[in-house]
Amino acid sequence: MAADIKDIASASASRDVDEITRDNHLNSPLLRLPGELRNRIYAYVFFDVEVVATDPDWDWNGRGGGRRNESPIHVLTTCQQIRHEATSIFWNECTIYPVAIYTFSDVASIMGESNCARITFLCVDRGLVFDGIAFDFTLPVPYPLADFPLLRKLDVIGDFSRPKDDMEDAVLRCIRAKGVEVNCIDQDLDKVW
Repeated sequence: MAADIKDIASASASRDVDEITRDNHLNSPLLRLPGELRNRIYAYVFFDVEVVATDPDWDWNGRGGGRRNESPIHVLTTCQQIRHEATSIFWNECTIYPVAIYTFSDVASIMGESNCARITFLCVDRGLVFDGIAFDFTLPVPYPLADFPLLRKLDVIGDFSRPKDDMEDAVLRCIRAKGVEVNCIDQDLDKVW
């Protein structure tokens, strides 16, 4: 008998969701627009969005009023249809800033592999790119961005007043060889945050 009640409850919930979806589709001014216009709106909403990815245990207050996520990512939670339509546009338009994260594998574990697989633009501290890379001149240079297959742009922020060493040059060549545009920005990351 309990299984029958459970089946009725899930069927009822499914009908409610279907009804809400149908109602949204008919009554929402946004969802009544043609898909091409909605996509342009989503691109406008997400244009140049900055998303801070950080360890959830990191203390923002101790950082002295660091930067917080104020991106319109909440648009993706509006409804299932908008989430479905706008998610790929969000990932194409946004810039991800890993803060208080020290390796690219940490970025992947905090953001999730499926999200990292969608990232197209990262802005990172110089140390994130070069620290912790085991480098041996007898082996091929390791590609540190394997978790980011769609990455097309990488901004590296740091103190570039001193010349890059051979290891850093090799890593940057390896990243560029994968088709990623790399910009080295000589700036103190503390001033950015």
